[in-house]
Amino acid sequence: MRAELKVYPRLGRYFRNCEELASAGCMKRNRLYKVLKGDKEFTADEKRAIANSIIGKMIAGEIDKEDLSEVMKARSNFDEVFRIKE
Repeated sequence: MRAELKVYPRLGRYFRNCEELASAGCMKRNRLYKVLKGDKEFTADEKRAIANSIIGKMIAGEIDKEDLSEVMKARSNFDEVFRIKE
């Protein structure tokens, strides 16, 4: 999956595949692929849903909590935390 995440490569640390990421963002995979290629942008609701999903995984112990403060920051500054700086 990491190879496909051109615009948001850091999201690959938290999701096993694109289907899981699309589900977290409440979107279809086709839309997700367009966002990840840079053709479209995540909506504010999709960004919030993805950040909340990551936080939920951390609380549930599915992934390490070492980045919790950074992911909490992503709830309001998603692009700053996850997007490639151009």
